[in-house]
Amino acid sequence: MSGRFVRASKYRHVHGEPARKDKCYNNIRSIADGDGCHIKGNKKFLAYAAVGGGGPVAIHPLEQRIRLENSPPTVNVHKAKVLDMDFSPFLDFLIATAAEDCTLKVTVFPEEGLTGDITEAAAALEGHQKKVSLVHFHPVANNILGSASYDNTIKIWDIQKGACAATIDFPEVCYSFEWNDNGSQIIAACKDKTLKILDPRVASSVLSTASFPGARGARSVWADNKGRTVTVGFSATSVRQYMLHDPRNFTKPIVTNDIDQSAGVLLPFYDPDNSILYLSGKGDGNIRYFELTDEEPYLHYLSEFRSNESQKGVCFLPKLACDTSICEIAVGLRLMKEYIQPVSFQVPRKSDMFQSDIFPDTYAGKPALSEDEWLAGQNKEPPKTSMKDKEQTRAAAPSVTSFAPVKSAAELQKELTEAKAYIAQLEAELAKLKAK
Repeated sequence: MSGRFVRASKYRHVHGEPARKDKCYNNIRSIADGDGCHIKGNKKFLAYAAVGGGGPVAIHPLEQRIRLENSPPTVNVHKAKVLDMDFSPFLDFLIATAAEDCTLKVTVFPEEGLTGDITEAAAALEGHQKKVSLVHFHPVANNILGSASYDNTIKIWDIQKGACAATIDFPEVCYSFEWNDNGSQIIAACKDKTLKILDPRVASSVLSTASFPGARGARSVWADNKGRTVTVGFSATSVRQYMLHDPRNFTKPIVTNDIDQSAGVLLPFYDPDNSILYLSGKGDGNIRYFELTDEEPYLHYLSEFRSNESQKGVCFLPKLACDTSICEIAVGLRLMKEYIQPVSFQVPRKSDMFQSDIFPDTYAGKPALSEDEWLAGQNKEPPKTSMKDKEQTRAAAPSVTSFAPVKSAAELQKELTEAKAYIAQLEAELAKLKAK
């Protein structure tokens, strides 16, 4: 006997099925600048920064896998290139964009998708002094948005009031930041080669530890269901590595291991439902995936999706976008040079019945707190829903149905001044008529 032991895992045979070229989103002309993943998706739409004047962002329905127009309709509300974007987790038709013009914009688009260009945002968030590189909606609190800028700050915004609720200063720029599952903390990977965990509502809550020594930026994600954080980056000799930390003892990593030797920045995506970490590099042609467990060595290599073509960026869709009938546990979107390719990650099962062991209750995309409750210090776990009834969940009326920003004092004063001027004009015209 060889004495080899094969670790038992229901995900050992997960495989990635790429869509055929005729089932992709074709004729894509995109810009891939900045520290983000260059493409985002929700249950209904995908978005990417398009080529064109200003900062156009193309938004396209997921169900329409077609050849796009040469100039598809866009949300173009910035004066410079868009570097990152994020869909609201609660409203499918609300998107936040971050750009080189130092601003963030929040835009509402038609529920059925874009039918023409949108040039006016619902809310403008101004306060950063340099280009804004990253933007992430809060996973639990309604109307809370986080942004990172090259002015070495992360800002927390109340988008309904159009106001900055908190500013966190860093010694260097942040290459990545992520909310944990209940949005009580942020993990940030910084240019000064440190990792920081903090509650943005409490100035004294910052924990810091050493990150990777390599010159290229690190990226971190939470694995809350395992009580871990996962960071990917570069060693001093430019070897790509991952490290795991316990947030309760953040001083040193639990484990650090090599991945490979390559120049592409790795983008980590963690699925807490299946405890699977997906790693895709910018410029790579593959997506590796690992299973996170409670026992050493903690992160176990499963397999990888391979392609001969390199990707500019990657994102993963929410779990409610997966097809449970084919045991699809994840859907990735690869942003290529001229098209976007969906990749379906599936667990091979013979039965057509719902597989409850690989589809536990998942993130429902509904808020548990208002913005004021969260800013006051409250925390709640995100609501979950059954994957078995996901079609009913997707069809059900959302708990948040609209976005109505509160007008600022300056906007109200401007409207009042304009109204008074119009009234004075009407009164003058009326006086002339009476004098005749």
